[in-house]
Amino acid sequence: MGTTLTAVQVDDSGAHLAHVGDSRAYLLRAGALRQLTDDHTLVNRMVRAGEITREEADVHPHRNVLTRVVGTEPEVDVDLDDIPVMDGDRILLCSDGLTNMVSEDQIQAILEATPAPQETADRLIKAANRAGGIDNITVVVLGIVEGEDASTSPKKAGARSTSREATAKRWSLRAAIVAVALASVFVLGRGYIDRQWYVGEVSGHVAVYQGIPARPAGISLSRVKLQTDIPADEAAALPFYSELPDGITANSRDEAMAIVEQIRSDVTAARGTAP
Repeated sequence: MGTTLTAVQVDDSGAHLAHVGDSRAYLLRAGALRQLTDDHTLVNRMVRAGEITREEADVHPHRNVLTRVVGTEPEVDVDLDDIPVMDGDRILLCSDGLTNMVSEDQIQAILEATPAPQETADRLIKAANRAGGIDNITVVVLGIVEGEDASTSPKKAGARSTSREATAKRWSLRAAIVAVALASVFVLGRGYIDRQWYVGEVSGHVAVYQGIPARPAGISLSRVKLQTDIPADEAAALPFYSELPDGITANSRDEAMAIVEQIRSDVTAARGTAP
């Protein structure tokens, strides 16, 4: 099991995307809706290889099988892209809870008909829920409006849905859009990430982390829960703990603590046998 990630940062050079998985980013400009991200799914790979059609992919029994996610490997390839932006553009970040329920034509119609980003996000979520709402629905709507102050405003839209809005000034938006990116990461993957544990190192010592040992697009997906007094270099020098710098994964906090105690015991033993 892994986590999908789609984040955007906008500055005066354009929109900068980071993407892993099957969440998506779209750009609406001058009456045309364009998908900016590529789905990392088995069926999309089959479509690109010419093995099945897009219509067949939409109903394929394995359409939800992901080929790339955050959390299953110590490192993950992140798709990075730079997109020029213009006054009047609208950027949509969304989970597959929206795109599996609402067609792109419907998404475009709602984006075009609703000027306010927050209202647009709410309407998209309502459309997905009316269509069945069988998965968590996450929506971030970003309006590029030159000359307005940057702002972000979160709003809950039901227990199984989340929306975000942002209206951004093109010339000074770095802080605002980074906040939108972090919010999208939070709502897409926080539940899974909070259930993960690993043993790593911090400030030269062995530590217990909650989360996953990965930093897609430079974004940390873990936090230190316990820093020990065990020197990390002594632990990593032992054969069983050579992977400590990359993180030794555990199934629970208790298992992570047990790994720490075993490391402590083995380091102590190694000191006693050193010449």
